[in-house]
Amino acid sequence: MADASSALRLMPDFVSGLASPESGIAYLEVAVESMAKSLAATTVFVAHKVSDETDEVRVLAAISDGERREPFSYALHEQPCLIPYDGQPTLIPCDIGDQFPAKGEAGYQSFVGVPLRAGSGSVIGHIAIYDRSQLIADGTVELGLVQAFASRMACELERHLEHEKLRRTADTCSMTGLLNRRGFDSKAHVLIDSARRSGSDLTVVAFDLDRFKEVNDTHGHAVGDRLITTFASCLGAVFHRSTDLVARVGGDEFVVVAAATSKHEALRLAEEGRLLFEAAPVDVGSETISGTCSFGAASFDEAGELGELLEQADAALYESKAARNGHRGD
Repeated sequence: MADASSALRLMPDFVSGLASPESGIAYLEVAVESMAKSLAATTVFVAHKVSDETDEVRVLAAISDGERREPFSYALHEQPCLIPYDGQPTLIPCDIGDQFPAKGEAGYQSFVGVPLRAGSGSVIGHIAIYDRSQLIADGTVELGLVQAFASRMACELERHLEHEKLRRTADTCSMTGLLNRRGFDSKAHVLIDSARRSGSDLTVVAFDLDRFKEVNDTHGHAVGDRLITTFASCLGAVFHRSTDLVARVGGDEFVVVAAATSKHEALRLAEEGRLLFEAAPVDVGSETISGTCSFGAASFDEAGELGELLEQADAALYESKAARNGHRGD
């Protein structure tokens, strides 16, 4: 890390970053880059905790060895970044490997961690600085520079998280918690573009519930809603990988995009979901009713665009309904 005189020479980088007109993620990126340059630090990033129920954090902006890194997630367990979530700045001036062996093995010597607080006072994220040399004056120089950024960064982080919350609300089915049509369309194109670039497998599976209108007409919409939420849970239990996109795109219509998944494997998982749904009856007064579904699939090697994939998956779905077996994909 830079010595005190070097840090002073790099003050223009520090000041320009602090006064940047950018906002949200763009400001966080500017601030991280400014801190990395001002301190000549090996790694600088800003992250937020995903939820109070998990120790996972999401890094939104990062510089390592002078290069920007793409956003990534990691667990706080046995990491020095866990400490700032107690609300206090953290300094490890040297020999970080004594407390956190994995960081020592990665070549780091020192660490600065500063909590980022929401307007309510709760800790919503942190700034982290790792370096391969020891801190200046036991960290007082680094801590002063980082804390100068912390208030503005906390505001921009909170703004970003509020924006993401609103976006998720707009993209999510309130009944099931799955993506809605809007959210599905935006995210599915990303997965398809990625599969096209990498040449990897991708399969789209279309589902709908059998005799759903009959259930609504006979037992009422409240029972129909319970079937919908039950089916959504079954799909989520089967298609639960980070490469799976699960959406409710209509009343009883669902779509899954399974990236890095062959059509054969996607059909196997769809059948597993169907069986799980049939084994989860819904109570209706003194009796129970069981639902079932039909599905059809199309793979990326059969169609290259989202619209074509959905059309082919729908065609296979209706073919399976016409055959009255409710579970064939071809």
